[in-house]
Amino acid sequence: MNLSDHEPQHVWMVNHHAAFPEKDGQEGRHFALARHLKQYGWSVSILAASTTHPSGQQRLPGFRLRKLSTANGVSCLWVKSNRYGSSNLLRFIGMLVFAFMTLAPGMTRGLQKPDVVIGSTVHPFAAWTGWRLARRHRVPFIYEIRDVWPDALIHLGQLNGSGLLARVLRRLSLKLCSEADLVLSPLPGVRTYLDENGFHNKSFLWISNGIESDSHDVEADYGSRNPFTFMYFGSHGNANALDGILEAFERAKVKSPEAEMRLRFIGDGPLKAEVQEYARSLDSFQYVSFEDPVPRSQIISSAREADCLVINLHDHPVYQYGISPNKLFDYLFSGRPIITAFNAPNNPVADAAAGISVPADDRELMADAMLDMYNSDPEVLRAMGVRGLAHVTSSYSYGNLAQRLALALSELVATKRRTNQLN
Repeated sequence: MNLSDHEPQHVWMVNHHAAFPEKDGQEGRHFALARHLKQYGWSVSILAASTTHPSGQQRLPGFRLRKLSTANGVSCLWVKSNRYGSSNLLRFIGMLVFAFMTLAPGMTRGLQKPDVVIGSTVHPFAAWTGWRLARRHRVPFIYEIRDVWPDALIHLGQLNGSGLLARVLRRLSLKLCSEADLVLSPLPGVRTYLDENGFHNKSFLWISNGIESDSHDVEADYGSRNPFTFMYFGSHGNANALDGILEAFERAKVKSPEAEMRLRFIGDGPLKAEVQEYARSLDSFQYVSFEDPVPRSQIISSAREADCLVINLHDHPVYQYGISPNKLFDYLFSGRPIITAFNAPNNPVADAAAGISVPADDRELMADAMLDMYNSDPEVLRAMGVRGLAHVTSSYSYGNLAQRLALALSELVATKRRTNQLN
């Protein structure tokens, strides 16, 4: 089916934290999908807050309440919301401000009328806004669950699981599931979440996060570095379990003190100072470095400075529905072998035979995995990286992911039209 042969159609994507170049200096999941949807007969408008995430900085100064911009054929509506910095209270207020500002009269003027509206979490108030806009325009509504709320916030230690807010968020999420014509998620296990909550007949589509699949060769001189470098890059927060990586590295050094290894952390986050303090208490601290974040455009080149990349997540029920961290696809795209430590139903690294996978929170097995990587022949490690690159390029390119989304969008519109004709 050649979707581009049909009359162009339009979808609104409502996501509080959607990143696009002019506002954020980088593009996120929605912008990447939007750029590729064009070739399949769909144009896109992204409705996002005027603040950047996670810094909460304001990008729309003064008294302007909205801004329309266009980049790579994608319309972007900046909706004025309050800056929040590190304040959880201000961030929560910002969620409500964004939701009600987006629904304010005249806020969406100038945008092409939608044929479908996607309401996307992280927080369900933005998804609720998408549902209200879909009802306003009498078009199908897609609920995108990027994190299962409120479980994700409870796991991050930002919400009391038995509190009033948690109950409200849970009920709101289930309400949106009920109202959605389709549930979309980068987490493959959300199908299980729907079944657990009685939505056995609800249509579900898994669209993972992904990468831009430009040609990217693995370096021929892989494995020649000394010392052998393990690397983590990304956020330094509760979900990232960086203490586990440090402890595993410490155990590896104890087991093999002559091994010339080092560990680099690249990134920032609310727990960075705490993780650094813990690192200073370890005998292996002299082999550990903490570095500033790098621009999105430099992530792959930075990852290629490593001999092995590491990702670690705590053992927690929130991951029972799957994971889709952007760093995992960047890791694969860098062409480097990877150590993964998490318990989730999906693992692209294991699927590609691109590294070593151990259970979450098992520091001893992670230490053994580090030593296995260190002692492996460079060509074995290079082959892991090649397989990872091939897998992520073929299965997780945004071009292919956008094609799957376009088919689902067109099917929803066709179904809506048939229903209207019958009525």
